[in-house]
Amino acid sequence: MSIETRQEQIERLYPDLLRLVASRTTSDIAADIVHDVVVHLLQLPKEKQTTDSWIMRLAVNRALNKVRDDGRRAVRERGFLDVTHGNNEPTQLESLLLDESLLRLNEAFKLLPNDDAMLIFVHYFWEFSQRKTAEFRGLSKSTVNSSLARIRAKLRENLQ
Repeated sequence: MSIETRQEQIERLYPDLLRLVASRTTSDIAADIVHDVVVHLLQLPKEKQTTDSWIMRLAVNRALNKVRDDGRRAVRERGFLDVTHGNNEPTQLESLLLDESLLRLNEAFKLLPNDDAMLIFVHYFWEFSQRKTAEFRGLSKSTVNSSLARIRAKLRENLQ
């Protein structure tokens, strides 16, 4: 039985990596992320062993970091009202946000620290469950639950 080379391992895993990363990002971004992972793997010393699960986790982490960074940038720069979904047509949510009371909410949202704003954005606007939000942010579910309660209280205070 021969030992699989790193090149063979990459060739075998490439389609799965692309599918996995594309499920968390867009296909264009997925190709770039997988390419970066492959370059990283090829730069590792030959004697360093890489398991399939380690490679998959590396790709997923890079994808989540990209999504998280893009979301933080959008929230920081524009608030949640101006975060678009890649097309020119307003979504149902965006149409509802034209209401004046929700414009006030957007202003209150902009006053939140970046991490708090991102937590609210991921949970409510990307509609992640508390468990999924916790995984995405690298926190426990109970921490997310208490943080969301604290942030909602801050928003209420900012709206008064």
